[in-house]
Amino acid sequence: MHRTRRHPAGGGSGPCRHLPALEPRAPDARWSPPVPPGGRRAEVCSSNAGHALWAGIAEPARARTTAERLLSESMYSGWGIRTLAADEQGYNPISYHRGTVWPHDNALIVSGLRRYGFDREARCVFDGIVRAAMDFRMYRLPELFCGFARDEYAHAHAHAHERASA
Repeated sequence: MHRTRRHPAGGGSGPCRHLPALEPRAPDARWSPPVPPGGRRAEVCSSNAGHALWAGIAEPARARTTAERLLSESMYSGWGIRTLAADEQGYNPISYHRGTVWPHDNALIVSGLRRYGFDREARCVFDGIVRAAMDFRMYRLPELFCGFARDEYAHAHAHAHERASA
């Protein structure tokens, strides 16, 4: 099930270059996880797809599609990539898992975008996160912040969870 390989986009450098990569038995297994018995698959667009870029498990064509979707208007708030796309049922820009922006999640995504050569897209996300940091005390990014669109709100807004712990 595991085999060592170089990055599919020609990378293969860095501290993880010799670690085994997960190779699913079916090509789309990593994109469509099994449904638990009696459960339903929730097919939504979320920031989780960016983790595949960071991990280097996306084939180059799939990586391009993933990057485009992550930078779409419904995913990228202008401050960062939301956990759930704004056009998905259940989206809520103040819900912990359904539309907020997680800086650490965005850091992984930026790394993944760079890994596949999407430098312009990575810079866009990086710039959004840095601009958001300017709206927080001492420029310290919180664990998460609201996923409101930057063109509708002049400042990034702390999540209620963050305001309560400050």
